[in-house]
Amino acid sequence: SAHRPIPKDCNSCHTADFDIVPNAKCVSCHSLTEHFPLSKDSSKDPTRCVDCHSEHRGEGGLFSLASQTCQDCHASEPTMKLLKAETKLPLVPSWKHHPKFPLLFPDRKANFKFNHQVHLEKALWSPEGDRTLDCSNCHLSPSHPDRFEPISFQRDCSECHRLDFDERLKEFEVSHGRPDEVFSTLLKIYRTQTRVQEKERGLARRPGKRLEPMKSPDEEARLAEIRLFEQKACSTCHVIEKKKVAAKGVSAYQVLRVGFPSEWVENKSSFTHRQHQAFACSNCHTSVLSSTSAEDLNIPGVAECQSCHSPEVRADAIKTQCSDCHSYHETLRLPKEGSWHP
Repeated sequence: SAHRPIPKDCNSCHTADFDIVPNAKCVSCHSLTEHFPLSKDSSKDPTRCVDCHSEHRGEGGLFSLASQTCQDCHASEPTMKLLKAETKLPLVPSWKHHPKFPLLFPDRKANFKFNHQVHLEKALWSPEGDRTLDCSNCHLSPSHPDRFEPISFQRDCSECHRLDFDERLKEFEVSHGRPDEVFSTLLKIYRTQTRVQEKERGLARRPGKRLEPMKSPDEEARLAEIRLFEQKACSTCHVIEKKKVAAKGVSAYQVLRVGFPSEWVENKSSFTHRQHQAFACSNCHTSVLSSTSAEDLNIPGVAECQSCHSPEVRADAIKTQCSDCHSYHETLRLPKEGSWHP
């Protein structure tokens, strides 16, 4: 059984012959979350651990919970009404009638411009030649297979989206950062370049081309800032606001905060991308191929899950129990066989 690591001592769990194992015996080894606060004391809560977790049923039996175990409460309107003061969970009569996944920020403003449809076109232009991108080019998960790294301009965007600002200074780019940092960089560059031009008698020379002398560093930095924040680069993706008054030495612009949270859905279930790697991302994220706005929430809904996992939707559905996604409470991991220490 699942308790093989425990020495062969029935009294480790059974306090009396033919008596049901009390909850106190279970929680002496398994720590529980606050989701189930009363079950530690059977005298205060008639629900017992063994009502759901039945021992001596072979490998996996202790953890194999039928959906009916959950539905005894969650599909019962009288029970859910009784628990209304303690839970805000909705009634779930069946998998087919599962409620929508609750979003953490349903009314969030993206303050960003991005078109998935364009970026997923075939033979997309890039400085290194035409490329065809897929989701994994930007959505990376090197540190954890089920969590994606935040999008990084330097890593994901800079190859195609340059932050240059002056035809005369094509070798220079500003860093992707705060507006004041960008303007400070522009000032430094133009102060240096103005001194270079002074040595060259006021003219910037290139083969076959003669350009006008530069203005003062402050004037040149302001003109470059306009090009970056209003005509190209920053305004391509970000929502920009111009300040009414710009103090000397600081930027005349501000960038609205991007509304991309690290978590989108309330953490009431578990999901692993690893078990779904055989499928294309668009199989579940069905709207992404036609998404033209960063305001779009390309998050799979219940219907996408039901299309594979609900026998009430399709006859050959993958067998799924409530406990495959939901955990009533979390327990400590059991030690490996042979490493048990009472």
